[in-house]
Amino acid sequence: MIITITRENAEQIGRCIMREIINAHQTCDYQLLTRHFCAEFKEKLTQERFEHAVQEAIIPMGQLITCEYLGYLKRVNEHQLLWKVVFEHSDEELLWQLYLRDDEAPIQVTGLWFS
Repeated sequence: MIITITRENAEQIGRCIMREIINAHQTCDYQLLTRHFCAEFKEKLTQERFEHAVQEAIIPMGQLITCEYLGYLKRVNEHQLLWKVVFEHSDEELLWQLYLRDDEAPIQVTGLWFS
């Protein structure tokens, strides 16, 4: 069954995916990270690139403190969900952007960015 992402259900749908993505970053688990990825995005984010990013950017920040849903943006062929993420050893709040596609089942991650 195809589930359509809407402004009303985006947080609920995205939260479980986002939890897995953050957990994958903290445990350096590429298989968990890419579980919901579309084939194109999985090809772009190789295991080597992921592990390098985790070692350089995520592990030094420590454990997750909060992951707060900020909002939803409808894009042409996907949905963008925004999250404010805070880690224990960082003085910054990070913006994580999760891009999802719902045109076929199951829902797939088409992009993930943090800044």
